[in-house]
Amino acid sequence: MSKAYKGQITNNVVELTLQDEQEFKTPTIVWSGTTNGEIDQVQGDIPDLWKTDGGSGTQLTQIQIGSSCTSIGSQAFAYCYGFSGDLVIPDSVTNIGSAAFYYCDSFDGSLTIGNSVTIIDSRSFYYCGGFTGPLVIPDSVITIGESAFNRCSGFNGSLVIPDSVTSIGNIAFSRCTGFTSLTIGNSITTIGNSAFSYCSGFTGSLVIPDSVTIIGDNAFRRCTGFTGDLVIPDGVTIIEISTFERCSGFDGTLTIPDSVTKISRDAFSECTGFTGDLVIPNSVTTIGELAFSMCSSFTSLTIGNSVTSIEDSTFSGCSGFTGSLVIPDSLTTIEDAVFYLCSGFTGDLVIPDSVTSIGVVAFRSCSGFTSLTIGNSVTSIGRFAFRLCTGLTGDLVLPDSVAIIEDFAFDGCSSITALYTNTPAAGWTGSNALQNTTALVNIYTGPNATGYDAAWKTAQNTTATVQSWTNYPNIP
Repeated sequence: MSKAYKGQITNNVVELTLQDEQEFKTPTIVWSGTTNGEIDQVQGDIPDLWKTDGGSGTQLTQIQIGSSCTSIGSQAFAYCYGFSGDLVIPDSVTNIGSAAFYYCDSFDGSLTIGNSVTIIDSRSFYYCGGFTGPLVIPDSVITIGESAFNRCSGFNGSLVIPDSVTSIGNIAFSRCTGFTSLTIGNSITTIGNSAFSYCSGFTGSLVIPDSVTIIGDNAFRRCTGFTGDLVIPDGVTIIEISTFERCSGFDGTLTIPDSVTKISRDAFSECTGFTGDLVIPNSVTTIGELAFSMCSSFTSLTIGNSVTSIEDSTFSGCSGFTGSLVIPDSLTTIEDAVFYLCSGFTGDLVIPDSVTSIGVVAFRSCSGFTSLTIGNSVTSIGRFAFRLCTGLTGDLVLPDSVAIIEDFAFDGCSSITALYTNTPAAGWTGSNALQNTTALVNIYTGPNATGYDAAWKTAQNTTATVQSWTNYPNIP
C-alpha cells in the first residue's frame, strides 16, 4: 500500500510521520444483480442504516467490505436478503454494529470475521441461516451480543468461544443446530439467557469453565446431544429457569457446588440420562417446581439441611431413586406432586415436625415405602397425597395437628391395618380418602374425633370398625 509523509507543526518544528493515505484504502461497494453494476460505495466506516431500506435491499446481491472500513454501523444491511456467496469482514474492522446484517438470510457461503473485531453487537447476524461451514470467532473478540448469531442454522463443525470473550449475550447462538461441539473459553463470566438453547447438534461433553458465575435462563435448553458428566462451576449461585431442561443426552453424574443457593423451575427437568447420586448441597434453600422432574436415572437423593421450600413436582417421575428418603428438618411445606411416581424409595417415610402441609399428589405411587410417620405440625393432607403407596404397612397415626384430609388422600394404601386419629370427622373434607385400603380393619378415634358415623364411613369408602382410642394418645 502507498505511504505518504504527513507534517505536523509543534512549537514551530515540522514533524514528519509516515502514514497510510486514506485514498489508497479500498471502499465498501455493493452491486446489483439486476443491472450487474455498482449500486453504491462508501469510503471509510459504513454508516448506520446505510442499505437497510427494504426496496434497495432486495436488489443487492454482492458486497465487498473495503479496507477503509473500521466499523459497520447498526442495521447497515438489515433485510438485504438478496446477498449470496461469502461474506468477508476484513481485518480493518473492529466493531460490527447491532443488526448490521439482520435477516440477510440468502448468504450461502462462509462467514469470515477479521482478527481485529472486538465487539459483535446484538443481532449482528440474526437469521443469517444460509451461512455454511465453520464459524471462527477471532481472539480479538471480547463481547458477543444478544442474538448475535441466533438462527444461523447452517454453520457446522466445532464452535469455539475464545479465551478473549468475557460474555455471551442472550440468545446469542440459539437454534444454531449445525454445530457439533462447543468449547467455552476460560474468561467467560456470563452465559446469557437462551444463549445456546435448541442447539441440538452439540455432542460430547460440556465443560463450563470456573470463570463462569452466571448461567442464564434456558441457556442450554434442549441441547440434547451433550453426553458425559455435568459439573456446575463453584462461582455459580443460582441455577436459573430451564437452564438445562431436556438435555437428555447427559449420561454421567451431575455435580452441584456448595455455592448454589437456589435451583430454579425446570432447571434440569427431563434430563433423563443422569446417573448416580443426586446431592443437593447444604447451601441450597429453594428448589423450584419441576426442577428435576422426569430425571429417571438418578439412583439416590440427598437433600441438604438448609432447604426450606421444595416446590410443585420437583422430583416427580424420578423413578430411579432407591434407598431411603430423608426430608430435612428445615423444610416447612411439601408442595403438590413433589415426589409423585418416585416408586423406588424404600424404608420409613418420616415427615418432620417442621412441615405444616402435604400437597396434592405429593407422594402418590411411591409404592416402596414401608411405613409412614407424619410430624406433629402438619395441618393438612392434600388430595391423592399418598394414593397407591401400596407398600405402607401397619399403623397409620394422624397427629392432633391435622385438621384437613382431602379426597383420596390414602386411596389404595392397601396394606395399612389400623388408623389412629383425633381429627373430627368434619376435617375429612372430601370423599374416598380411605378407598381401597383393603387391609384396614380398625379406626381408633381420640376424644376430639367426633362424627365417625355410618355416613362418614360411606363417604370415605371404608368398612373398617370405628372404636374409641383407649389410652389416648398412646399407641397400644
